[in-house]
Amino acid sequence: MVRKIEDLKLSSRVAQGVAKMGIEQLTPIQTNAWQLMMDPKVTDVIIHSETGSGKTLSYLLPLVELIISGAKIARKDGTILLIVVPVRELAQQTLDVCHQVLRYVPFLICGILVGGEKRTREKERLRKGQNILVATPGRLLDHVRTTQCMDLSRLQYLVVDEADRTLDEGFEADLRQLKSYLDEKQSYFGAVIRKKVLVSATLSEKILDLSYFILDNPKLVSSKDTCEWDTQHKKSTEEEDDDKPAKEGKNKASLPFIFPDALEQRFTICSPKRKVVTMLALLYWIFTNDDKKEETKKAIVFSNSFSCVDFFHLIASIVTNPFRNGTHPTGNEGLLKDVKFHKVHKEMSQLDRAASCAAFISSSRAVLFCTDVASRGLHFDNVTDVIHFDAPLCIETYIHRTGRTARIGHKGTSHLLLYPHEEEYVDFLVRQGVVLTKRHTSILFYKMMKNDSSQIGDLLDGEILLQRSFQDAVRGAKEAYEAGKNAFHGWRKSYSAYPVEQRKYFDSTKLHLRNISRSFGVDT
Repeated sequence: MVRKIEDLKLSSRVAQGVAKMGIEQLTPIQTNAWQLMMDPKVTDVIIHSETGSGKTLSYLLPLVELIISGAKIARKDGTILLIVVPVRELAQQTLDVCHQVLRYVPFLICGILVGGEKRTREKERLRKGQNILVATPGRLLDHVRTTQCMDLSRLQYLVVDEADRTLDEGFEADLRQLKSYLDEKQSYFGAVIRKKVLVSATLSEKILDLSYFILDNPKLVSSKDTCEWDTQHKKSTEEEDDDKPAKEGKNKASLPFIFPDALEQRFTICSPKRKVVTMLALLYWIFTNDDKKEETKKAIVFSNSFSCVDFFHLIASIVTNPFRNGTHPTGNEGLLKDVKFHKVHKEMSQLDRAASCAAFISSSRAVLFCTDVASRGLHFDNVTDVIHFDAPLCIETYIHRTGRTARIGHKGTSHLLLYPHEEEYVDFLVRQGVVLTKRHTSILFYKMMKNDSSQIGDLLDGEILLQRSFQDAVRGAKEAYEAGKNAFHGWRKSYSAYPVEQRKYFDSTKLHLRNISRSFGVDT
């Protein structure tokens, strides 16, 4: 049962900061984590919960309370709480949350260590003292090795947040080196880290191995319950040995995935010739759906190719609605009126990515086209829908993409777009505990024709009309046509990147490349 914030009896200054954030109720994971982490007998904890469940506050609130209720802390005492996160964007967001919670606690100084910042400035801040430090693994280890004033001798609390992504980013060796350094430092000074916390939305075998290296006899807490980690892991291992899912084992998590109750997951089988316009029709459905009365509507569209992201971002603003002839000054009205379009991918500069994310956050009706650079860590409020234009490369990425919506009690929908030969992938997801319902493309095109045409004709005609409008937009502008060609080639390259165990679902020999190129509005 979700409890109210006031039931926690937070110290007055922390309570003021949380109240300023507008938080009145705890999520289930925050409730369960609080009860466990405030238990003096519990040293180490694994927090396993879906993305968007409020995991940051689930560890930050109890740890801050433990720090404040302990011996008096001064800036010169150095780092008391260390939070390790995989990427700088998440580090900045975590630091922002720390500042909000500690708005009225001036004696606890928060700081950040991330790549891209000047080391001399970071050294200066470390020399003055930073009681709560948020850091990325590489930059943290760099300072540990080279910065003499880096003081972790009094460290009491260690958090590894987004542990699954940290491993995916290749930081496992850095984490292990950091843990060895801390053990050595603590032994030298005769100090002990009181609590260590590992946070992850998924629990793969790599996470299990890392937990045994970093943690000691941890307790596992989820939004559902709390249990002994060793017992749970043993049970999971025994079941996996019995089942022996040889080819899917690498992609199978050791514990069931947890999805929020407010999340609806759907899939649609698309014609190879019309997958892009199906995505556009789906976006139209999302932003005109009478069943969704929210003033704020936001969608995130994921692709495995940054070239596709660039193309979608360009084409979304120039495709016209074939069912509104003559209602727009230029003859036809844009397909998605009053909707802002943004994009984020790894080929963009850090400054451009940050600006695009900020613009998306501040928009009330917007679409963000992105690669998986935005699937984890970045926090976007009020995302109502997630579209997987391309199926992700692994089940964990599906979890993280989907976790951009239905956050902290809000409703949300995930839409997976597949080619006909990929439909068995749905069975794979079902075996992982994902519950999906099928939506036919006819529903999407019927919605467009019903809303914007005085006569409802054949649904196939509706698809063809939108496809023609799309092709006219692509072929009518050189920039769009070149972007379409780049998108097709980028998509084709990304399709070959699926891991071996997934290629039975994403078999490139079954692709009709000429039809797929037409779906991008180009001929090859």
